[in-house]
Amino acid sequence: MQLPWRPIRQRDGTHTPSALSRRLPVPTTTDHRPRPWPAPADPDRHRGLVVCTEERTPCTANGRRLATGNHPVELLVPLMHLTDAGFGIDLATPTGAPTVIEHWAMPTDDAAVRAAYDRLETALAEPLDLCALAEGLDADGPLTGPLPAPLPRTVGLFLPGGHGALLGLPDDLHLARLLRWVHDTGGSTLSLCHGPAALLAAARDGGRFPWAACEAVAFPDRLDRLTPWIGDRPSPLTWFFGAALAAEGVLLRNTGTSGASWRDRDLVTGDSPEAADAFGVLAAETLLEEISAG
Repeated sequence: MQLPWRPIRQRDGTHTPSALSRRLPVPTTTDHRPRPWPAPADPDRHRGLVVCTEERTPCTANGRRLATGNHPVELLVPLMHLTDAGFGIDLATPTGAPTVIEHWAMPTDDAAVRAAYDRLETALAEPLDLCALAEGLDADGPLTGPLPAPLPRTVGLFLPGGHGALLGLPDDLHLARLLRWVHDTGGSTLSLCHGPAALLAAARDGGRFPWAACEAVAFPDRLDRLTPWIGDRPSPLTWFFGAALAAEGVLLRNTGTSGASWRDRDLVTGDSPEAADAFGVLAAETLLEEISAG
C-alpha cells in the first residue's frame, strides 16, 4: 500500500509528489478569470517568447529522481491572459526538444485550462530551438546580424515555473544572450514560482547581472527545504535558487507564498501557482504599457 506521505514511485524510477502533498498545492480548478482588454495588442506585430524546459528528472540529495517539468498552471494561466490581451506566443526549449509538463499538477476540473493546453499541444511538442534563436546575438546583447523570427517582434520573455526551470536553463548561455537582448532592447522579463531560477543564466556569461537591486517574489527556499517532509519530493534539492539570486543582488520580498505578484522596472514575478492569475494580468498590463509607450 502506498503511504499518503511518501512520494509516488513511477515505472521509470522517478518520483511524483505524495498524495498528501498534492492535496495542498494541486487544486483541481484555478481562480483564472478572463479580463477585458479594450486596446489589445496585434499578434502579428507583438509577440511573447516563452522559454520552457525540456528536462524532467533532477536528482535530489539522496540520488533519487524527481519527475518534474513546467507547472501547467504557471505556464497556461498567464498565457491565457497574454493571448486574450492580443499577444502572439512563441515557445522555445534549449534544443527544440518537446516541452516537459508536470501533468500530475494539471487542474483536471478546469475546462478553460485544459482547453488552453489542447490549443498549445502542437507548439509544446514542436517548440523553437533556443540555440537557433540566439544566433545573431553576441554575449553582451547587441545585434551582430539579422535576427531570426520571431525576435524582431518579441516584446516580452516569459520563464514559467515548475522545478524543471532548475534544470539546464540557469546555466544556458544562449538563454543569457536572449535575456540580455530583451533587457537591452526595452522588453520585459516575466517569471513566477521557480521560473526566476532561469534568470541566473545572465550571471554565467561574465556580464553585469541585469536585475541587480530589483525587487522580486518567487517560491522561497525556506519552503523548498520543508516540502520533502510532506513527500513533495524524495529528498531535498541539491541547490536553492533564491540564495543564488540574492547573491546576484535580487531583493526577494517574500519568505512564504500568498499568491503575490510584483513588478520592478522590466521584471515581473509571481510567488507560486496561486499567483498565476494575478501574475498573468500584471504581465499583460506590463507588455501593453510597453508597446503603448512605443
